[in-house]
Amino acid sequence: MSEPFNCHLENIAKELASPKLWYETQDFKSVKDYVVNNLCMCSKSFDDLFSRTIPFGIPAHHTRLHNSDDRYDVMLELSLPSYRKISSFVNNDNYVCLDVSDVPYDLPMADEKGLVNRHLLKNWLDDIFLKTFARYKNRFRGIKGGYYKLTYVLHDISHVVFAQSKSRVSKIVFVPSILLVHEGFSYSALTKLTYSMAKYSFLPCTPDVETSRCQVNVVRNALIILQALCEAKGLTEIRYYHLMNLALNLHEYAISTTLDDAFLLLLYGLCDAVKRQHLSHYIVRKLNLLSNIRCEKLSEYAIILDRAYSTLSSYEDQGMLSYKRCESHFLIS
Repeated sequence: MSEPFNCHLENIAKELASPKLWYETQDFKSVKDYVVNNLCMCSKSFDDLFSRTIPFGIPAHHTRLHNSDDRYDVMLELSLPSYRKISSFVNNDNYVCLDVSDVPYDLPMADEKGLVNRHLLKNWLDDIFLKTFARYKNRFRGIKGGYYKLTYVLHDISHVVFAQSKSRVSKIVFVPSILLVHEGFSYSALTKLTYSMAKYSFLPCTPDVETSRCQVNVVRNALIILQALCEAKGLTEIRYYHLMNLALNLHEYAISTTLDDAFLLLLYGLCDAVKRQHLSHYIVRKLNLLSNIRCEKLSEYAIILDRAYSTLSSYEDQGMLSYKRCESHFLIS
């Protein structure tokens, strides 16, 4: 550990972190539950398949930057009958396909091939959301007496609900996911936007594991800082799930290390993955999470990240390192 570098990173993480989020309030939970309860009342098929809601990603991990929008991602996890009979395989887009041909149930999202078709899944849920918002009142009273106006907006692969009060406009992005088991390990497969818009492409996710591991302070703060670095350097195609995947591999060591070590380990892992143009998925190792970024763009990013790592790793040996010099790498215009 370098004392000045580690202290500077801790202070930068505090400055970058968002203040208390709507996610942490009872109003968020109440609005989310209100929408989902109405979906269940409106559609028996949804009520039969719906398992639970799972807040996931940046807000759930408390890794949001202070300049981010007021967005909250929530999985609508579906537990299909005999879900353990669902099999998965990696397709050409480096995502997984879900085979439900052995599931003894007429599923609204399965096509004639016996595969879960994300376009059918999207259309099925779109119809339920539209009917729900047409049938039930779209005004919700918050915990302190203020009212939220709820609006549903069609989106590419998700289902967006805006909650507007007198003081704020927040959006809840509902993302459908399918519960399944891979090599004895339960996970959720969620829809993900791809260049090819492949109708069978799903991304494995372990939301409970991710949220649990972000309870470790150095992991959470390292993710905040690394997000800011990527944004400051213009690495717009590096997404949060890339960084989270790296953090899942970091966790065991991170329990006993310091922020500067954890951050540099994450940054080195990102540099190495981008240079090799391959980042293996935490669960399904065959999946390359960088496959949807063009080779030319990854080569450009590799140069930027290599320079950043070379400079930032040298700060560990600088006992007179100034806060301003360290902070300059994470300033977001």
